[in-house]
Amino acid sequence: MTTILDNLSVFQKSELLDALGRRGGILAFAQKYGLNADSLRGALSRAGGAEALQIEVSEEVVPPSPQAINTLRQTSNALPRAANIVQPPAHFKLQKFAYASDFHAPYHSTLWVERLYKVGYHLEIPTLVIAGDLFDFDNVSRHGSDIQSTDLNKTLEIGGQVVRYLHQVFETIVVLPGNHDRRLMKKLDRDLSWANVLRMAVGNMDGIVSVEQDYLCFDDQDGRTQWIGGHPSFFSSRPTVGLQQVALLRQAGILGSHNHIQGMSKVNDKFWVIDPGCMCDRTITPYIQRGAGLSRFQDWSNGFLVIDDNLPQLFADGLTRWSDFE
Repeated sequence: MTTILDNLSVFQKSELLDALGRRGGILAFAQKYGLNADSLRGALSRAGGAEALQIEVSEEVVPPSPQAINTLRQTSNALPRAANIVQPPAHFKLQKFAYASDFHAPYHSTLWVERLYKVGYHLEIPTLVIAGDLFDFDNVSRHGSDIQSTDLNKTLEIGGQVVRYLHQVFETIVVLPGNHDRRLMKKLDRDLSWANVLRMAVGNMDGIVSVEQDYLCFDDQDGRTQWIGGHPSFFSSRPTVGLQQVALLRQAGILGSHNHIQGMSKVNDKFWVIDPGCMCDRTITPYIQRGAGLSRFQDWSNGFLVIDDNLPQLFADGLTRWSDFE
């Protein structure tokens, strides 16, 4: 025999069960759904009270119908796809390469650019990686107008000459952007790629590879990443500080730049962490000279790095006998 309780939906039974715990709850429930409150109380009493409202959950899993599956597929296909404009890290398989950074053209050191050229020539190094800040772009910096700066045309012209000069000895030159390089793109609301900035300076891009990311990976012949190099955003006055944690995290050797300081250390006796130094001349950099050398930049060190068969060699005054490369 069907009772008033049998005609209630699952949601109504749940609501009635909740109403039993409130004074006047049954009356309010009956009035809401147009039921006789006395008949509802009687049905509850005959059925055993609140236990009659407990909802039994079947453990049997009922597979969805083919129609339901088709509906889900159609709605899933209609879901807008997320925009993915993030480029994966660039990977290079290089057995032997030179690594230099922070030229800050037109304030580069002609002495150190020449030394890099001669080392590349004598050691027959096929590839040079410029790890950021090829240009200075002080003309679009936050420095005050009281500081003399080089206009954009001259900066691009001289930076391009530096690259073409080195390209005479290095068959391939890979160039990453640094924070100074990005100044121009930022000034133009980033409506300019790093590749096009480099092309404006260099002209013929044969053998010149631009990398838009801040970092790149150097892999062995089996595809395992041995080194990660790039232009970190943080500044430290101590060599390799910060890079050591990155080495442990990525389980690879780390080649830094940006800090203009020099040093090597080894993490867990396994991963080399290296700051190669800079390729600029602070004595002709206007915003450095304004401080008469009394600034955090007084510890800048010139230098560059060569990696051959996974073995790093740092080139710097006090470490290198430059007469061997004359």
